[in-house]
Amino acid sequence: MGDLHHIEPWAGLNTIVMVKRVRHLWNKITQETMVYLTSLPCDAAVMGRAIRTHWGHRKSTPLGA
Repeated sequence: MGDLHHIEPWAGLNTIVMVKRVRHLWNKITQETMVYLTSLPCDAAVMGRAIRTHWGHRKSTPLGA
């Protein structure tokens, strides 16, 4: 995290998205918070599709690929 305070790498950053996910599986509840940084403009519908597409692809990729 040494260079996070430098502004140059963040020059194209337009949007920060936080997604809180709660899953109820049998007798277990899990919660996670995901943060996404993007150069895309802020549009909730576009961000939602991009995130769902990303995780849909990740789920269909075999481990180690």
